[in-house]
Order: sequence, then C-alpha cells, then structure tokens
Amino acid sequence: NPPILGDFEAVPPKIGGLGGRNLSNCVSPKNNPVSDVAPENLAYVIYTSGSTGVPKGVLVNHKNVVRLFAATQSWFNFNETDVWTMFHSYAFDFSVWEIWGALLHGGRLVIVPYLVSRSPEAFYHLLCDRKVTVLNQTPSAFRQLIWVENIAESPQLSLRLVIFGGEALEIQSLKPWFDRHGDRIPQLVNMYGITETTVHVTYRPLTIADLNNIGSAIGSPIPDLQVYLLDRHLQPVPIGIPGEMYISGAGLARGYLDRQELTAERFIANPFGRATLYKTGDKARYLPDGQLEYLGRLDNQVKIRGFRIELGEIEAVLNQHPGVRESVVISRQDEPDERRLVAYIVPDEKQAAPILQLIRFKEQGRLTERSLYELPNGVTIAHLNKNETDFVYQEIFEQQSYLKHGIVINDGDCIFDVGANIGLFTLFAAQTCSDVEVYAFEPIPPVFELLRLNADLHNLNAKLFDVGLSAQSAEDTLTYYPHVSVISGRFADAVEEQEVVKSFLLNQDTTELSSDAIAQLLADRLVSQQFTCQLKTLSEVIEENAVEQIDLLKIDVEKSELEVLRGIKEEHWQKLSR
Repeated sequence: NPPILGDFEAVPPKIGGLGGRNLSNCVSPKNNPVSDVAPENLAYVIYTSGSTGVPKGVLVNHKNVVRLFAATQSWFNFNETDVWTMFHSYAFDFSVWEIWGALLHGGRLVIVPYLVSRSPEAFYHLLCDRKVTVLNQTPSAFRQLIWVENIAESPQLSLRLVIFGGEALEIQSLKPWFDRHGDRIPQLVNMYGITETTVHVTYRPLTIADLNNIGSAIGSPIPDLQVYLLDRHLQPVPIGIPGEMYISGAGLARGYLDRQELTAERFIANPFGRATLYKTGDKARYLPDGQLEYLGRLDNQVKIRGFRIELGEIEAVLNQHPGVRESVVISRQDEPDERRLVAYIVPDEKQAAPILQLIRFKEQGRLTERSLYELPNGVTIAHLNKNETDFVYQEIFEQQSYLKHGIVINDGDCIFDVGANIGLFTLFAAQTCSDVEVYAFEPIPPVFELLRLNADLHNLNAKLFDVGLSAQSAEDTLTYYPHVSVISGRFADAVEEQEVVKSFLLNQDTTELSSDAIAQLLADRLVSQQFTCQLKTLSEVIEENAVEQIDLLKIDVEKSELEVLRGIKEEHWQKLSR
C-alpha cells in the first residue's frame, strides 16, 4: 500500500463555509484508491531553458521522485511532525522536493502566498507562526531571512533543517547565521542539482569550519547517483583539476519532450558502464578530501536567485534594437550578497546618436518645457502637439505626398525645404537617402527652435535659416497659431482659416459636433501670436551660399508659394534640375 499522505495548509487558512450543505451523511472510502500508475510512468514535465536558451520540457518519471527521498532519508529523517513550506513556483523543480517531501512522509505543507514569498519580513513571521521545521531556499532568498531575523525581537524559528539549492552557495554569506545559531540546530545543508537529474544530486552538511573555504563545496553524490568529472575527451580529471560534471544513476530524466536530437546530445552513452550519462554543462573539481566543489558553467549560462539565465539569449534580444551595434551581458557581484546581470552596449553610431543627444540636451537644459514625441517609426523628435505631428507624419512618411508624380530623392541631392516647420520633411529626406544636403527655412522663432533641436538631435546635414522666402528682401509680420502651426504664415486670416476648417469638419461622416460647438472649438484652437520676421529671396540664398544646383525645391508655405517663386532670378532657374 502507498504511504499515508500528509496535509496541505493554505495560508491564510481561513476558508469560507460550505453553503449550508450537511455533510454528516457522506460516507468516505476506507481503502486506498486503485491506481494503475507504474513507476516508469511519466510524473511531470518541467520546462527549463538549459544551455541553449530555448525552453525545453524535461520528462521525469514517478520512480525518480520516490527514489530521491528513499535515497536521502537516512540523512534527513523526514517524518510526520515536520512542517514544510511550498515557497517556490511549481514551475521550478525545487517545488517537487517541497511538495512530496512533506506529503510522502505524512508531514504538513504550508502553501506560501505569492506576496508573502516576496516579503522577507512576512515570510519570516509565517515560518515562526506555522512552526516550520524544514526550509528549502535558494541562498539569495535565505540571505534576506538572515537580515530579518537579526532585527526581529520576539518571534522564534522552529527550524531543524535548512536545505539550499537552485544556485551556487557563497559560504561567507552565512557567517551572520553561524554567529547567531552555531552549526547544530538547525542543520544547514548545501545540495547541488538540476532539473534533468530530478532536483538534487549531491549533499553536504555545513559547519562553522566551512567559513574558511572560499569556493562552493557541494559535497558527495546521493547514494543512487554517480558523478563523473571528465575532460573534453570524456576522460576523468585528477583531483584539483576542473572538469565537466556528468551524472549517471537512478535520478536521470527520460529526456526532453519532442526534442530527440537534443536528448541524444545531452543524454549520452556511459563509457564506464551500461547506464546513461547526462552532460550537465557545469564545471567542478575534486577537493583533497574527495568532496566536490562547484566552479560555475562551461557555457554562457548563469543562475541567479534560482533561475537559469542564458546570457547569449539576452544579448541576442538586445542586439535586435536598432540603436545597439553589439552587446555583452555578464553576471556581476559588486557586493557580497548582491549578484545581478549587467549589460554593456556598443551603440550603433547612426541609430544611437539621437539617444545620446537627448541625454546631452537634457543636461544642457535645451529640453526644458520641450515636448518630446516618438513617431510611429520609433524616431523621437521635439514637437508642438500630437495631432498636428501625426497628421504631418502621415502626409510625409506614410502617404509620401511629396514624392508623387515621378518625384524622387537620390543620394547626394541638394534639397530646399521651404516652410520646414519642425523639420519632418528634412528628417524624411535624410532618412530616405544618404548624403543629402538640406536647406531648411522656418521664419517663426518658436517653430525654428524646434527645427534646430531636431536637426541637432538627429545630426542632420542641414543648413537652417530663420527667415522666410519671398519676392523681395524685407521685414514683415507673420501670424503664428501654436495649436495649428501648419496654417501659420504671412497672409494668415483667422476668419478665413476658421471657415475652411469648420467646413472640413462638418463634411466628415464621423463628426457629431454641432456648427456652434465647432465654432467655439476653433476659436479656442486658433489663438494666435504675431512675430516680425526677416524675409529673403531664394536667389539671395543661392548667391550667398554658392549653390550650384537644387535637385528638389519643396515649398509648403501658407498662401505664399507664388511669392517664393517670384524671388528666383531668371538666371537661377537653370539651377533647378526638376
């Protein structure tokens, strides 16, 4: 007959009633249920990234779990008086040890709520309140408990065993615990293991004397497992020489779910016997006393707080960002108890330049009260307002309204952007072809400042002019609409602009506003400012800058297009190639 299973206890233990149902007449079966499950049947599949960074399901049989506790019982003497916690996720194989360690020995399993598991203080009080006797922890989580216990006043732990697993143990981090408790009760035990070998492989009880060791001693194999330290030729290495750990014995999993090639690669024939060898990818060495010392990974994988992390996988994701040319991710430990991942990035010279410029501009105060906006293509700019920017972006980048009817931009072109506004067409031209030279004109001071900021931000090859182009040189008053800057200009008429926009809105099928409501909305949006601006002729610019040829003349100035063209001398028309 199977053993009598222990109890589950959920925390908090307060459970609602049974809806008034009378269960006094219910009859419970007195015999164990009949099961056709055999030891060789599959018990569970747990996914792990392993050394490749690609999740793969590890297949573990029922007998693997049962033999794990049978082979270690003489060390731990688990019994019905023990109280365990289910602290770890059931997607982490440490939970197999927690759940079945309690239930197969008739003990009690306290299921720790997620938020409690994330609070060292709350978890410490749960251990005290539930009188937990067997605690299974990653070393990094236990360090938090050490800190909490040192500041606790009245609560007292009831632990008799603390079993470490999931990541390498740095023995020096346990010094505060040994200083307070000595090395008798509770007994601290370091166990090494991996998912493919059913939770645990080795066992080492810890004492104060271990504080003299620098490395991570993981002890000796569980009696029904064998550990081999081999070189790349599968030959045993001498004492003190690092080698890769290979494991054989009763704890090995079947292999990987639907991954036959990977199973064949990692579960190999044993040159020392009939059993299979599992290639762990972990590095270790024998100490003079025959104990094993864990030395880390042979590949690019690390373990932090019990999680397998493939550094190459993180690097691959970082390298997908257009602003990253190259990246390296490492595991660093700047302080004794704090291991973390750190990424070092070499920026892409072209794509990352705007990001670096943003940082500089913020430090210089140039972005004070500026509104930054990320365009749909991922480019960040300074702008006036979202609706207007989205409208102009669609017109220039998505609809490419300026490149219709055979108009193209070629590498090395000279482009005049008249009415540049905040510079979206200038930016589009620079991104469309390389080595283009842009002459951008924007006379209204607040808008010109944004044009200059965007040109600097994206390191555009552009000459900026805070002047307007007209039929003759002069000074004139321009009307600026901050909320609708694209209709600003020399000949702006608020009444006329309002009627045009109102008519447009009323003819939209989706418009639900009345004529009066639209009129009030436009009155608020068409608040204007006046600026006295300098005007030049296009020919003056050609002469002053010795322009040899204009490959594309783009004019987008409200009601002033003809004025711009009148400012071109007869002899300069030949410089316009198209």
